[in-house]
Amino acid sequence: MNHGTWRKLIMIKELNKFPKEKHYAALVFDTRYVNHEGDERSRTNPGHGYPAYTETIKTVDYIAFDSKGEMELWITGQHKLNKTNYQIIEATPLTVKTSVSVQVSY
Repeated sequence: MNHGTWRKLIMIKELNKFPKEKHYAALVFDTRYVNHEGDERSRTNPGHGYPAYTETIKTVDYIAFDSKGEMELWITGQHKLNKTNYQIIEATPLTVKTSVSVQVSY
């Protein structure tokens, strides 16, 4: 999937790559279709075997930007391509602290 070729575009695919500080990001929504062929038995004996089917896969890509300027350049590029399948956000990662309490009674 091609979202543009900007220097500071960071496609987030792993948790350890997620920015730790406040940043701008684009959520890019897409739909892909994957055609699966049926097996020979379903073609020669309808109702048997595994029939062909199309799988619909909806995705959301998270693109983080290093600066507001880089985000604006990306938006301009999307506009030129007539793309509107995105939402721009300003994200502030939160720190979550958890605790576990175990009580045993007789």
